[in-house]
Amino acid sequence: MNRKTALFIAAAVLAAIAPVASAQTPVWKQLVEQQLLQEQFCKVEYYVAEEITGEGDDQVIKARVHCTDGRDFDIERRGETMKFRFEPCDKTYC
Repeated sequence: MNRKTALFIAAAVLAAIAPVASAQTPVWKQLVEQQLLQEQFCKVEYYVAEEITGEGDDQVIKARVHCTDGRDFDIERRGETMKFRFEPCDKTYC
């Protein structure tokens, strides 16, 4: 197999996998990632302490988000149509 064929196969595999990965990511996380990138220039690395309670207009989503640049934010959203609120976290050492 030549290099051109191998690259074509790798691209095809990645194209097939990408929609599956994004389909498994909850919509609220996709919204957090878009909003954080636009407002705080933060690319999400991972989430900690996710908490989802209620449904519909009574739904509350809380979590801590760690950015690739080392910053952390506490996030919260009440209701389905509101934007997320971001509160920068200060790191505390004992």
